Amino acid sequence: ESVDLRSFAKEFNSALKGRGGGRPEMIQGSLTADKQSIMDFLKAEEQWGETDTTKKWLYGLEGFALSKPLREEVFVGEQLFPAHLEADDYEDKAWHYIVEEKGETVATGRLIKLDEGVYKLGRIAVKKNMRGLKLGADVTSSLIDKAKDLGANIIKISGQTHAVPFYEKFGFA
Repeated sequence: ESVDLRSFAKEFNSALKGRGGGRPEMIQGSLTADKQSIMDFLKAEEQWGETDTTKKWLYGLEGFALSKPLREEVFVGEQLFPAHLEADDYEDKAWHYIVEEKGETVATGRLIKLDEGVYKLGRIAVKKNMRGLKLGADVTSSLIDKAKDLGANIIKISGQTHAVPFYEKFGFA
């Protein structure tokens, strides 16, 4: 069955709203399409969106334990940062944001309180095969939001010079 997509848009948008969003722009380029093909696509898209991704905040050494393997992989293994400097005295006093995929930490970052109203985010790492999926942006935004929730008036960041353009997108200079 072929259907005029203009008349199908109401049904399509209604289905998207029921799923919490979607990509209506994907069908705007065509005037007609097979209705069953579109419905099959939407079903596959919905199932694809069901992942084993979890995001969580952990305070102190519990969070550090989950973030440590990825941080060592990225900072020590890839970027050749000295292993003895990667962890510091803040680990047990830091909020650690952990993104896991099927139980494996694939992105992380930490937030430390420097002074009343002053927080610092850093140690942001994303597993190499997961880069380009906006996980770094998710981690950074989550760290900023957490700092604000904790009463931050000033948010500082520590990062490497190659990452400056990335952090500038969040208002850091």
